[in-house]
Amino acid sequence: MASRCAGAAWALLALALATLPARPAHAENGQVDQVERLDAEPGETEVETQLILVRRADPHGDLFKTTFEHAVSERMQLGIEFGSQRVHGTGLELTTIGLQATWTLLDPEEVPVGLGIQPSLEIDSTSGALGSETFFIAEVREGPFDIAANAILSTEPGAWDDVGLFWALRADRDLGGRVLLGLEAGGSFIGEGAGSHFAGPVLVVGLGKDGPALELGLFAPLTDRAPGFQLRFETDWEF
Repeated sequence: MASRCAGAAWALLALALATLPARPAHAENGQVDQVERLDAEPGETEVETQLILVRRADPHGDLFKTTFEHAVSERMQLGIEFGSQRVHGTGLELTTIGLQATWTLLDPEEVPVGLGIQPSLEIDSTSGALGSETFFIAEVREGPFDIAANAILSTEPGAWDDVGLFWALRADRDLGGRVLLGLEAGGSFIGEGAGSHFAGPVLVVGLGKDGPALELGLFAPLTDRAPGFQLRFETDWEF
């Protein structure tokens, strides 16, 4: 079952890359990122990669992120994230390094609505300037459903008065056989990409009991400020 779904995901990836329409160069940044959850398991390490592809003329487009997280307790995870972006048509270049901690205030396994916070210090890889990004996390787990909502407050490296406010919402249903089907939406209210909102389906396939999970999401713009159709391919490995 998992292998058939993985094959379908790769086929969808190839089709989407061939057919995604380009957007005008003036379209703002406001790209899909990830939805944070409250899933710390003591002693567990997680490695996550994200490749986000955008079909548009703006040279500041595709993103690639790698995140390493380690759960030091049931309530706390520490992590580091490396962010790269396609700049000036020269390929992906390292742009930011983030040092983050995720603190679970209320565990969604114990209460109806779990709550947590993930502050991070963002370091510009070129100038060394410091910025910040803070996720406020709410999560509900009920039977086969997992629903997570994020409010994200950010400041630009070297410009702490340049504030951004973003949102993200994700609902997943466990279909059994290590397959999840979800719906995700997000966007920006203030700051970079303000007025950019998007939504789309997500497919997650686990490749084994202890193996990685593969995720494919295709997101459509909900407003003219969004950067066009976006494709996110993600891998997630816990050990």
